[in-house]
Formats: sequence, C-alpha cells, structure tokens
Amino acid sequence: MSQDLLAEMVQRIGDLERRLDDLAQPEQAGHVQDITVVKGWDGASNKASQTLNLQAAPWSLPASIKGVSVRLYYAAANAGDYGALEMESGDGHMVVAQLQVAGKSDNGSGFVTCDASGDIYFATNNATNTVSLYINAYVI
Repeated sequence: MSQDLLAEMVQRIGDLERRLDDLAQPEQAGHVQDITVVKGWDGASNKASQTLNLQAAPWSLPASIKGVSVRLYYAAANAGDYGALEMESGDGHMVVAQLQVAGKSDNGSGFVTCDASGDIYFATNNATNTVSLYINAYVI
C-alpha cells in the first residue's frame, strides 16, 4: 500500500469520526431531540390564553429550542370553542383543536415554532375548558 493511499485513508477516517461526533451532539442546530412525552398539562382546567414558558416546570425544556412537536387535547361547552398553539399571540394558529359539537372534545397535533425565548403561546376563546398538552420532541 502506498504512503499516499494510506494518508488519504487516515484523513477520511478522521473526517468520518468528526461527522459522528457532530451527529452525537443534541445541541447541534437543526437537530431533532426525541424525548419521553412531556405531559405539561394533563387534563388541566380553566386555562386562559397565555405564553407558555417551556423552560420552566412542568416542561423543563432547553432554552435553545426552535420548535416543538405537540399534541393538544381540548374540551369545552360550546360548538366553536377552540384551543390553539402559535409562536406568539396573534401570529396565527399552528395547531388547533376546535369543537364542532357542544360539550365534546377535539385534538390537534403538529409542529409549533418557538419564539426567540423558546416559548409558545396558547390561545383560546373560552377559558372554561379542560386542556392536555403533550410535547413529543423538540428541535434545537
């Protein structure tokens, strides 16, 4: 085996080791971090529209997150009542659970982009409700 070929193989092995190290870092930008489902609100009652600080309990996610994969369950008294998630108040709903029949429940799931602080916003038109919000994964 020639010295040039051996040197090229060593260089390629080094490049592969660096790539593997990069992939092993969950903090890497754009990395999806699967987590045990975080049940931040699990049948919580009377939740008004509000910013959700995802770095605080009960979620306790890292501050650097860019977005979350969520499942939202919503129940209230009236047809047309809704619970929704968005980046900031007024940005437009990204995940919506809207009741079609009075006294029933609905759910929605999807991806919600976080604001600059790593938070999301919960919006509702009826704070007399029951809400469950589960976070399945986040993107850094």
